[in-house]
Amino acid sequence: MGMILADDLKNSTSYFWGERTSTLDWCEENYATSIYIAEFWNTVSCIVYISFGLIVTYDFYKSYLLLSNLPNSGNSKKQLKGLLIRGFFSFLIGFAAWNLDNICCKNLRALRLILGPPFDALLQMHGWWHILTAYAAHCLATFITALRFELSNTTNYSIRYLFPGVPLISFNTSNNNEIKKFY
Repeated sequence: MGMILADDLKNSTSYFWGERTSTLDWCEENYATSIYIAEFWNTVSCIVYISFGLIVTYDFYKSYLLLSNLPNSGNSKKQLKGLLIRGFFSFLIGFAAWNLDNICCKNLRALRLILGPPFDALLQMHGWWHILTAYAAHCLATFITALRFELSNTTNYSIRYLFPGVPLISFNTSNNNEIKKFY
């Protein structure tokens, strides 16, 4: 059971819910605060994750409603919708990769040994979680910025791509229609 530093009486196998089946056990003593919750403070602190998850879900919903109420301004509405959808699904895929890493760790390790470098890196699902959620956050931040410009009738901007799929906001300046990137 990785991560157990001292398996004392509270980390024994006779729990209220039965024998321990978790593949991970962090440093917090099991059942030290409550006989019903193995890692009480770890569980309580996860309320922050749940809260932010609900807030982001609400933001996606409200942003989608705002987007659907925008007048059809050509390509910008389509681009905004694409950013929102891309960010949402990047987060979901990243979350699925992270869960796959937790659930199938043993099999992934065995497969990485078979593949060897450099292809074994492709099966580092926790790394994909980091990459995809960072990308999703970037898409959402770009979306919210562009949506604000649309709602305030700012027309001298465009959404460009640094690399395929990495959105940036650019401004058309009055000097020779030069485009400046906004970071």
